[in-house]
Amino acid sequence: MQFITNVLATDWVVLYFYFVPIGICLIGASLKTRRELQNDLKRRESMIFYMPTVRVGTLIGRIILIFLPVANFFYGLYLLFSELTPGFMAMFVRVCNTPLVSPKERKEDGDNQ
Repeated sequence: MQFITNVLATDWVVLYFYFVPIGICLIGASLKTRRELQNDLKRRESMIFYMPTVRVGTLIGRIILIFLPVANFFYGLYLLFSELTPGFMAMFVRVCNTPLVSPKERKEDGDNQ
């Protein structure tokens, strides 16, 4: 137990790869949640049918991502890159959405061969 306490207190790697991402994630996730809540409130007032974006599961998931040691590093990178370079994130989503098996083309009604 003493070894773990010493490593957490003195190791700069832990500082850079755990505590700095926690700070980035806390600030980024708080700002993102606040912005989504404000958008939800505006849309609820202006639309007839409204589906909320922020739910309890969203908040729980963000809290888990903030405090998991490796996940918070990548979540912090996601928060930074999604705000700074939205084109990069759109390209990343497009690449990840590529199907492994190409879709079958639809045939016209008379072309059932």
